[in-house]
Amino acid sequence: MQEGLHPKRTLQCDQLQVLRFLRAHKWNVDHAFDMIMKCLKWRVNELIDKIQCYSEILFKMISDLLDPAVASKIRFANSTEDLLAYIDEDSLIAEFGGKDPYKFEYLPPREDEDKPMYDTDAILEARKRRSKAIEEYQKVTREWANLDVTGEQLDKVSQERDAARNKVIEASRPYAARVRAKTLYHRLGVV
Repeated sequence: MQEGLHPKRTLQCDQLQVLRFLRAHKWNVDHAFDMIMKCLKWRVNELIDKIQCYSEILFKMISDLLDPAVASKIRFANSTEDLLAYIDEDSLIAEFGGKDPYKFEYLPPREDEDKPMYDTDAILEARKRRSKAIEEYQKVTREWANLDVTGEQLDKVSQERDAARNKVIEASRPYAARVRAKTLYHRLGVV
């Protein structure tokens, strides 16, 4: 083993392993790459199986160390019947033996969805508008907090404060769209 490498590398291929795969496939890079990918996939699947097997055993070992209230909330389900003891059959997805036809579908990021994050001029402009709206909101809030009157003057300042708050919210949206990455929720239209 090479010096300085962790002894329990499960998913890493070092240079010697790649060289062995290349030699075994007569220096055909495509065939060697395919074989490496199959081996890594096999290792991942084996690792996941072991994790699932050992997680319940590990929990049994440490459950005595946990607060009983916490330990009582953790359950392991090995079959559909185990799941149905805690989840209504109508709510359990069909994949796990229930009646809910929901099927999770991952929507990968679009190539251009984070493009606004690279437009620094627009980011700076949006930040200026947001900062200006925040300063205005702070000014109106100070006036509102220092007011000693009631009635029409208080209502007027409260309305000004609400309007300033709405301006902060509106000015924050274009800024947030340029500095925050999109998520699955954005792609689904939830956010």
